Amino acid sequence: MFRSTSLVLVFFFTAGCGSAVVTCRTDSDCPPVDICQSSTCVVWDPPRDAGVDAGTDAGIDAGVLVVVVDAGLLPQCTPRRCSDVGATCGAAPDGCGGQLFCGSCTAPQACGAVMANRCGCQPATCASLHATCGTNLPDGCGGLIASCGVAPDCGGGQRSCDRTSHTCRCAAKTCASLNATCGQNLPDGCGGTIPVCGSGLDCGGGQQFCDQATNRCACKPNTCASLNASCGTNIPDGCGGTIASCGSACGAFQSCSARLRCECASTLDAPDDLFEDTNCDGIDGDASQAVFVSMAGHDANSGAKAAPVATLARALALATSSGKRQIFVATGRYLSPSSWSSGVSLFGGYDATWRRSSDPASRATIQAPSTGMPIDRLTSATTIERVIVQGSDATQGNAAQALRVLNSGTFLSLRFVHLSSGKAGDGFDGAPGSAGARGAAGFPGENALRGVPNTSPRGGVGGLGAGIGSGHDGGNGGAGSSPNGDWGRGLSAGAGGWGGCHLAGNGLNGGPGATPVPGAPGMSAKDPGFVNASGVWLPALPATAGLPGRDGVGGSSGGGGGKLTCLAFREAGGGGGGGGASGTGGSGGAPGTSGGASIALVLIASNPSLTSVSLQTGNAGNRGLGGRGGAGGPGGAGGAGGGGVAWIDAFGEHLQSGLGGWGGNGGFGSAGGQGGDGAPGPNVGVWCSGVTGFLGGNGTTWSLGSAGVGGPRVNLYGC
Repeated sequence: MFRSTSLVLVFFFTAGCGSAVVTCRTDSDCPPVDICQSSTCVVWDPPRDAGVDAGTDAGIDAGVLVVVVDAGLLPQCTPRRCSDVGATCGAAPDGCGGQLFCGSCTAPQACGAVMANRCGCQPATCASLHATCGTNLPDGCGGLIASCGVAPDCGGGQRSCDRTSHTCRCAAKTCASLNATCGQNLPDGCGGTIPVCGSGLDCGGGQQFCDQATNRCACKPNTCASLNASCGTNIPDGCGGTIASCGSACGAFQSCSARLRCECASTLDAPDDLFEDTNCDGIDGDASQAVFVSMAGHDANSGAKAAPVATLARALALATSSGKRQIFVATGRYLSPSSWSSGVSLFGGYDATWRRSSDPASRATIQAPSTGMPIDRLTSATTIERVIVQGSDATQGNAAQALRVLNSGTFLSLRFVHLSSGKAGDGFDGAPGSAGARGAAGFPGENALRGVPNTSPRGGVGGLGAGIGSGHDGGNGGAGSSPNGDWGRGLSAGAGGWGGCHLAGNGLNGGPGATPVPGAPGMSAKDPGFVNASGVWLPALPATAGLPGRDGVGGSSGGGGGKLTCLAFREAGGGGGGGGASGTGGSGGAPGTSGGASIALVLIASNPSLTSVSLQTGNAGNRGLGGRGGAGGPGGAGGAGGGGVAWIDAFGEHLQSGLGGWGGNGGFGSAGGQGGDGAPGPNVGVWCSGVTGFLGGNGTTWSLGSAGVGGPRVNLYGC
């Protein structure tokens, strides 16, 4: 009987006399109810026992329907062998639903290491070994890896490659390996530090110290600087040696003290030509007795060497209020003060660091106005030394000066000073005169009227002008019992026409008026000028204007025309034209002004001492030219003569009474005179007024510019 109601169909495939053989690796490779034994699928036969089919062979349990199928009725399948699929190891399908087991590999080879179901060896790499250094590393397959890492030797020195881990390591330095007997936090060469060697930085004090370059205790010898010594020889250095010398020998005014310092023997120091610092205060001159001026200063400062002021005007005020008698000025450009204090001396030649020398580049420049820097009424000794006084260029017609010294006797000394005046102004040209006016025209004579032979046509009225400038009236035409026309008037009046038959005589034209001589030219200035009480140059007597031209003479008038007297024909002649008025004279040209002088030094009642002073002038001004005189005005036109009366007689002949003559044109007015020229500007090195015996001093040099055209150019004037 069956043990369950389940029904299992079991198919047996038979071929010929029996079932097909199926190879396997596991039970799942076999058909149902088979198991895999020794790589072959066999029918499963459960063990017998008393409860299941006792006493019989293993069979199929109840509920299992066994169907035997003849294998000859199914397609045939030939399983592949390992060699058929090229497998040398591992499991592979046999192509008939089964599995092949193709063996295993011998180390170091592994199945599938390089290709599936094949024995092979996969070489190790730097990455698979986690190696960052080293050379010739075994690759596990009998070969070598030539090199790992960018620096296989880890860079050498303290760094080397660990042959076990194939990674870089660093051997830290020690005090002993550094041969260090002192020091703190010494680098160990591996990114760390040695906290302390020996006693740290303490080597016992005194001159003993830890040399941190060698990390060993050493003795630091004294030096001239550490001893603050500026003089002395064979000085013990505190470490068993000596210092051969600390500086050169002391100066002429100094000696070497026990403190190994040069000390001054004097407390006095005036600026000198050797530039010596005799009181050892760091400057040529006594810094305690001077006010300092520098381009880097400020007028709110005290004026001391360390706090200079910025202007000479402020320095003079501080010197006067403090009783100091010297001003020291550093190189730069400064405006000149409006006055100078007696007894206060100015010393230049200092550079920006207050070192004094003869170098011209160290001289300060004092910029003066065009009238020059003034020094007036000195009553005690005053020195101006090693500076440049530069005068400004002058405006038109004015002088250019550098320095003017007034009423100071012999109290001033100029030493190593350069005086340079600017360019003087040219004189102004005079304005031209205005032209004369045109004269009025003369009026025409009256025309003769037909049929009134006894009424005389009047001559034209002359143009109206001043004095003899009026034109003359024209002559009347012939008429009535006076057949001849009247003569015109004036020096060259036209004659009257005569009466007659057929063609009566015409009056003649009047002549033009005369032109008088031009106005006389003005006088030109010639004097070089003078300096006034303030020492400022001024031009002398000015040039004069040209005289005006005169009015011309009026034009003469024309004569009257003759009367026609022929048989029954009687007609009066035309009146003569009036003369034109003359033109008026042109005005005179204005005078030119004088060119300005260029003067380096003006002295009024002063005779200073000069030592190595150079005097330089700019160009003096050219004279202004006088203006041209105005042209005379043209004369007015003469008036036209009056017309006669014309007839044609029975024989076809032309008959006419006389025509009046034309009035003459008025004469031109004469031109005005040219204005006088100004004087050329003088060029002078030193201009003296009220000074005698001045010769120019010791070592004075001159460099003069040009004078105005035709003007004087001299080193000394009036001295």
